Amino acid sequence: MHLRKDLSIRHTCGLHVIYVPAFSPSGRPIQGTLVDLNETGVFLWEQLQPKDHFTLQDMADILQKEYEIDPETAMEDCQDTLTEWTEMGLVEK
Repeated sequence: MHLRKDLSIRHTCGLHVIYVPAFSPSGRPIQGTLVDLNETGVFLWEQLQPKDHFTLQDMADILQKEYEIDPETAMEDCQDTLTEWTEMGLVEK
């Protein structure tokens, strides 16, 4: 899987957001979605964005190394994050 290359984090008014555009069936732009990331989400995004492919284990390894947490906690946290990001359209498989 990989993060969508057409999306990027914007830092505005103390928030870290990603705008996910949306289009009507005819291709016209319609209101998209703003996704607010916390500091950990920003860190993971910045580590994963340059990669062409990553796995859940890659995410957990990055998180574990940076925050010195146990492997199980890292895996659980990353699974939750990956599920959310996939549902929001940030990740492509």
